[in-house]
Amino acid sequence: MTYEEKKQQVILAIVDASKFASKNVNPVIDGYDELLGEIPLDETEKILMQFEEEGKLQILDRHSMIIDNFLDTQEFNLFTIKVLDIKYFEKRLPEKKLDIEDSPMRKIKNITNYVTGTTDEERAKIRAIEDFIPNSIENNHFFVEYKSDRNIRLNGKILLSKPQFGRDNESIFKLLYDNPNAIYKKEELEKQLGIVISDKFQKITDRWGFRAGLKDTFFDIHEDTINPEKSTIKFKNPVTL
Repeated sequence: MTYEEKKQQVILAIVDASKFASKNVNPVIDGYDELLGEIPLDETEKILMQFEEEGKLQILDRHSMIIDNFLDTQEFNLFTIKVLDIKYFEKRLPEKKLDIEDSPMRKIKNITNYVTGTTDEERAKIRAIEDFIPNSIENNHFFVEYKSDRNIRLNGKILLSKPQFGRDNESIFKLLYDNPNAIYKKEELEKQLGIVISDKFQKITDRWGFRAGLKDTFFDIHEDTINPEKSTIKFKNPVTL
């Protein structure tokens, strides 16, 4: 992703966050959201700082937040901003706009319901996934299905995620899916796919919907702290437990 492409994504996040802000609430951007997730956090911050130097916004605060429940871990890296010239950003919006249902602010606003399962949809999803957690001898065969619709499904039934078309996350998953049980180093994936992987494998698999027990079931991951390029990942599919 080029600098200009990253800048466009940040502009889109700024405009979208501004729509959810009110007179007494400043816009908040999540650097780990799907919209900005492929941009390293330091680069997102640098782009915001450039806009700040141009007098288009102010960065009021930056902090991290982690929310855990029995199955899911949600991590946020939040930038609170004050937009000084919203028309400047609106004029520079990319042609394809973010679906409001996938927006960073919508996800942050709904996080309490998601974690506690207070909506019918989320309660049903949590119960369904929990049924597949490998602690029952009755459900000991698990597989991941990935078809042309790009939906990642557990046992062909439970939707885990849908990687965005043409993004690095989609390319990485497809390669692993097409080559189950193969061990890949980070540098090998980068070379084969012609990309630069800036995030750790743990974070990448989170975005695919593999968290907690699901991640341990389908992936073997080693994060090399000395040489990140030597970090390895293996996708296991199917599995019997």
